[in-house]
Amino acid sequence: MRKIALFGGSFDPIHKGHIEIAKEAVKALCLDEVIFIPSGISPHKAGLTASNEDRYNMVCLALENEEKLSVSDFEIKKETKCYSFETVKEFKKLYPSCELYFIIGDDQYEKFTTWYKWEELLKMCRFVVFTRGGAEIKPPFTEIKIPPIGISSTEIREKIKNGEDVGAKVNEKVLSYIKEKGLYKESLSEIIKKLKGTLKESRFRHTLGVADTAVALAKHYGADTDKAYLAGLLHDSAKNFTDDELFALCDKYNIPLSEDDRKAPPIIHSYVGAAIAEVEYGIEDKEILDAIYYHTTGSEDMSLLSKIIFVSDMTEPGRKDFPGLSEIRRLMYEDIDKALVASMDATISYAKMKGSFLHPDTLKARNFILAKGKK
Repeated sequence: MRKIALFGGSFDPIHKGHIEIAKEAVKALCLDEVIFIPSGISPHKAGLTASNEDRYNMVCLALENEEKLSVSDFEIKKETKCYSFETVKEFKKLYPSCELYFIIGDDQYEKFTTWYKWEELLKMCRFVVFTRGGAEIKPPFTEIKIPPIGISSTEIREKIKNGEDVGAKVNEKVLSYIKEKGLYKESLSEIIKKLKGTLKESRFRHTLGVADTAVALAKHYGADTDKAYLAGLLHDSAKNFTDDELFALCDKYNIPLSEDDRKAPPIIHSYVGAAIAEVEYGIEDKEILDAIYYHTTGSEDMSLLSKIIFVSDMTEPGRKDFPGLSEIRRLMYEDIDKALVASMDATISYAKMKGSFLHPDTLKARNFILAKGKK
């Protein structure tokens, strides 16, 4: 008789500890198969941080090269709350001639009598409890002791959110999927809340204005609106630091500074802002980071997103009037390059008026655009 174990959970995300438990079950119980069942709408959990599709896909990736381990989308596909009783009942139908097991942890064992139709469940399959010591497991449950794993999905999500390495705890393909999809990063609401707590009120209003303007321009020019909004939100994340603090942060984040950079301290918040976006907010998209990095000086061969953030910074609705502002606002929906040159002209004029040092990257960027336009 074939022996199959069901292994349910949110797997948000699946990690090496889950795989270790499944393999240990195969060995201890002589199982023919362990079926991972990512939960759908659970009666015990609210607000999973990755979608049903993403969690299912991650389990598939984690099990690609694992013998006797498979995955089912039974609970994922259900449109209503799914109880373990219903899941076991379904698999009893699918495998009528098999001996069925159900894998749980000692934390679930402690709450088992709160499960829906738990007494009937005990008659339908054999429950296997993995313990790390301390819990007293009574019949009819079968106990399998394992060493402390020291891995939890909650911890992994928090580490990813904080930009920490989790490579030792998560399958390489799963980790690549998480990075590609941007899972477990701070939500926009969390980013906005954090910015509101770190920026002065006037700077925070400016930030929201830049983000909204960037989205409008992105829509107009066919750029990615999500990237535009995120870059707009984070472009001035380092604006409230003093010059000394900015120099110290450059050392902390290993940001090289040229002599020209050191002559123009006000522009350094852009460099530090890009580092903060990457390290503290978990942004890995180079296009977003470059748009933040170059939003005060500009650069040669700027991306469309970088141009949008530069112009949005100059033209957001709350920006105080300055010579040339109305012309830039007129140009910004006609020709982004012309609006960018006009913005840089305004920057140059302001530097002349103040008698301050003008970073040469701005002149290089301006000349690059003009030269490109004449070809």
